[in-house]
Amino acid sequence: MRATADVETVVPEIAQSIGKNTSFQVHTQAFEAMRKAGIFTTVSFIVGLPGETEEMRKSYVDLADKLADSAVFLPFQPLPGTPMETESLEPEDWCVEYAAKLTNEFRRIPDLCRGLFLLQRNRPSEEC
Repeated sequence: MRATADVETVVPEIAQSIGKNTSFQVHTQAFEAMRKAGIFTTVSFIVGLPGETEEMRKSYVDLADKLADSAVFLPFQPLPGTPMETESLEPEDWCVEYAAKLTNEFRRIPDLCRGLFLLQRNRPSEEC
């Protein structure tokens, strides 16, 4: 079994600005419960949210490693009709590049690589 949780950010003020009111502590408890239940977990973070700092972005890989078995780092993309809508509706280039950088850093974690290999190896053949 697999589950994905969209943490997006760990900063309460930024989380509230995007309509996410779940605390990081609650996310941590949920991931611990899923791990104990044997569920393969994926966490997602949004890179480049308004108000985010470089220090926050640098912490995402470490936080993802502590929380989940896998992670997705997505560039902030303002959606039409939302308070953060912009003219282009496209993510800024630096957000795309930084999200890719974090994804690559996460994939280099040795225990992660070993865990993904074992997960793949233990999948029933009809799922491949």
